[in-house]
Amino acid sequence: HEFQGESLPPNGKKELFRFQAILETASDTIVGHLITYHGFPDNDTFWIGSFMIRPAFQRQKFGKEVMDALTKLIEELGTYSAMGIGVLVGNDVGMKFWESCGFTNHVKTDDHGTHVTKWIMKEVNS
Repeated sequence: HEFQGESLPPNGKKELFRFQAILETASDTIVGHLITYHGFPDNDTFWIGSFMIRPAFQRQKFGKEVMDALTKLIEELGTYSAMGIGVLVGNDVGMKFWESCGFTNHVKTDDHGTHVTKWIMKEVNS
């Protein structure tokens, strides 16, 4: 459902949802994906719903390159004051990655019954 834009936030609008493939330009190979929602949990936040780099391409700086470029784009838009993502509790490798990208403000923890996520944010345009 998430890939089709059907897993929207509460009161979410499909036109604010985006799914993007991440390409390695030299070979035109899809190395991952990025799912975003413009304006969640509030209008000032650019939310990353899902970010994945395929295992064969991990630890090659693709993720950091994408997040640096995305942060620059969001700052240039000037529309948002923060970027956020929910990371599974226990995903220490993922948390270390997000912290290295500046997502260090722990906002809340959500218990979904089957899993727990930690919402982390970083300020932009400050």
